[in-house]
Amino acid sequence: MYPDPAFIRDNYVKVSLNDLEDDLITAWCNYRNAQKAVLIRELILDAALRDLGLDADGNRIQSER
Repeated sequence: MYPDPAFIRDNYVKVSLNDLEDDLITAWCNYRNAQKAVLIRELILDAALRDLGLDADGNRIQSER
């Protein structure tokens, strides 16, 4: 059914937001015309890669020193 079963998203994480946080994320999703879960997943993955010093392909980012 799927070309590569490794890409099936079947792991879930629960995130609790207060009303103000949820309103902010909902407004941002409406502005970007995006689904809330998709936007949050992209943000988490981007932040994790950045913190680990990796680019979107998983390659180490070279320091500009």
